Amino acid sequence: MSDQHEKLRLFQAKMNKDLIKKDLKPLIIASEIYTPPRQSSGILSLDVALNGGWPTNRWVEIVGESSASKTSSILRTIATNQEVNEDYSVFWVASEPYNAEWAAQAGVDNSRVSVYEHNNMEACFQAVLDAAASNVYDCIVIDSYPAMIASEEADKDMVGFSMAVGARRVGQFFRKVPDTYSDERPYVGFFVNQYRANPGAYSPYGTPKTEPGGNAKNYQFYQRLKVARDEWLEEARDGQGKVVVGQRVKFEVTKNKAGAPKRTATADMYFDYTATGFAPGQHDTVRDIITVAISFKVITRAGAWFNYGDFKWQGKDAMVADLRDNIELQEEITKKTLAKATAKD
Repeated sequence: MSDQHEKLRLFQAKMNKDLIKKDLKPLIIASEIYTPPRQSSGILSLDVALNGGWPTNRWVEIVGESSASKTSSILRTIATNQEVNEDYSVFWVASEPYNAEWAAQAGVDNSRVSVYEHNNMEACFQAVLDAAASNVYDCIVIDSYPAMIASEEADKDMVGFSMAVGARRVGQFFRKVPDTYSDERPYVGFFVNQYRANPGAYSPYGTPKTEPGGNAKNYQFYQRLKVARDEWLEEARDGQGKVVVGQRVKFEVTKNKAGAPKRTATADMYFDYTATGFAPGQHDTVRDIITVAISFKVITRAGAWFNYGDFKWQGKDAMVADLRDNIELQEEITKKTLAKATAKD
């Protein structure tokens, strides 16, 4: 060990001794910092865009227009993780009513979801802090921020005005949140937000929009995603013409401290029963797996033939049909594709 390394070691030891005496946290060597595992979103293209899935012990903002599939995307995450972990539990702050029927259709086991229905902002944030500190939850959801009301605003009459009270409460909340992180049972936190019109502002892309909660909150999130409807999914039905049965959802990662930002993903989500076997709340994960696996050459193509290991399919439809009936093959291809997409070399 060089003299400089020895001096550094002695200083660290002395500083830690002083910090512990003051009941403060000691220094941590960066190489020894534990990196919590990630949680899958249940949508391979989104996991790739996030550089491996949702990071735990972190908070993510999901923002979009009304009915853009913000909540449904979170339900997909919950259902996916509950399938592989029988202890996976969720704390859901429902400032908007929690739709248990829709969650069940999306594959969520509601017996492992604790719902706190309240729209008082201070009560909701305190409930989240208590739940996070309890070390019994793997996922915490605030759905949604715009539906919560700060006490100062609630105490006023309809013509009263409380400037930036909500933004201040958000700032206070995020200053307390890091104390709830645990290596024993890391959780992922979702903060659902919704665009509002921004009168008086200018946007070259049409109606100017803003997000409730103030600008300071944007620095607090580890990841931020925009969720939007890309196009409607239609199905031809006898005597009815074309009927809308779902929507293609587009995700744009606008901030990502766990990987590159500005990556996008898409997923087909259904809200009606279809002739192809989908039920309301379900996503077409198989087509998503195939699209991403082809783009990373895990599945290769030669003319009309698609190849993966000993498997060969003539035409994409044949491949889709085969994979729908082979869950183990889906998982294998997903694992290989995600490993290739997130490889550091």
